[in-house]
Amino acid sequence: MFSTSIAQGGLAFDPFTIGIIMGGWGVLNALFQVMAFTRVMKWLGPRRMYILSFSCFFFTFMGFPVMSFFAKQAGRVDWKVICVLVVQMLFFSIVYMSYGG
Repeated sequence: MFSTSIAQGGLAFDPFTIGIIMGGWGVLNALFQVMAFTRVMKWLGPRRMYILSFSCFFFTFMGFPVMSFFAKQAGRVDWKVICVLVVQMLFFSIVYMSYGG
């Protein structure tokens, strides 16, 4: 998705940009897991946390066609695509809480 051309439904990012995005997300996700996981687990309990985090897969997967639509509409990656990408990565962080649960 990230490296595929915009005409074919992707975002046309180069490998360096993809690495920066995924590396930055990895660091922020690690910090989020360390700081929020136990609080969310205590607040929701393991069953509800797993259901919530696993249900976030829907939003993460829906981000791909939305980003593709916005990128095709603008002909490039603009602020709308970046906003959807950030929201998608936030939902991915919630999804990763299901593994700990």
